[in-house]
Amino acid sequence: MTLNPHETALLSKWSTDARPKKRAAAALSVDIHDPWSCQGVTADLCAFAACGVRGHSVLSGIGQRLSPTQIRCEPIPSHHFQMALHNLDLAVDAARITTPLDLEQLRHLAEALERKAWGRVLYDPQLIDREGRLDRDINGALAARQRLLPHLTLLVLNSQEAALLTQSQVPGLSAMKEACRRLADWGAPYILITGGRIDDHAVDLLYDGSGFTEWGSDRREGHFVGPGPVLSATITALLARRLPLLDAVAQAKEWITKALDHPMPCPQSGAYLTPNPWHRVWQAIDLDPQPIETAPATPHRHP
Repeated sequence: MTLNPHETALLSKWSTDARPKKRAAAALSVDIHDPWSCQGVTADLCAFAACGVRGHSVLSGIGQRLSPTQIRCEPIPSHHFQMALHNLDLAVDAARITTPLDLEQLRHLAEALERKAWGRVLYDPQLIDREGRLDRDINGALAARQRLLPHLTLLVLNSQEAALLTQSQVPGLSAMKEACRRLADWGAPYILITGGRIDDHAVDLLYDGSGFTEWGSDRREGHFVGPGPVLSATITALLARRLPLLDAVAQAKEWITKALDHPMPCPQSGAYLTPNPWHRVWQAIDLDPQPIETAPATPHRHP
């Protein structure tokens, strides 16, 4: 078959347009807005960007800082929350979600997880703050057990949250392992418990349903705001970059440890200075900040 120059040009253009298009890795945050950016969607977007990942977000509430360690949240109206989820038609490779602020939000979020392909999903309940105060409705977290966990890749809890949800004490390594086994019955393929204490060491434990991986470090003196959320947000970003889950957790742990070595005073805290790793996360992460190109995400669903 002989083609004239015009037909050859059209065929060449068609062939180029038909090739699979690449895009930057993308991650989603579903959380509150914290005016200090110590947690919530603004902090998540900072971590995503630091890892070279495009960030998207859906607000579940507006936070007001009562102290460096305490935040009060006002939920976004449920119909606005539903609309934001419905209109999120962008490709997402991984998502970080927290406990919705009311049961209507929970229903809308569960429906979105059933309907949309958000890649690998991390659930960080954010139930208890660092002073041991209940930060979200425990009933919402228990309801999330039935509605959200079947769609998750990783469940992230601090040791106090694990103790609350399993109705047990989680002071040491053996108790953390037992809590992981109980939480595995909820349906999450992987469980990460952070903030365990063994003497003067901090211990984080990952459970994959059959075995455990442990990370330990010396406990740091001082009051830190944000290391838990920044850890889970960084893991989410690395999952969006297609790292294996164990590698994503290990790299995130290494980077957050470096970030905690470069704290900065928390704003408006007066004499009570709160080191915050968010402000130095770019210095802590040894990555080219430019987005990487990846192929479109393949939905990662669990039965």
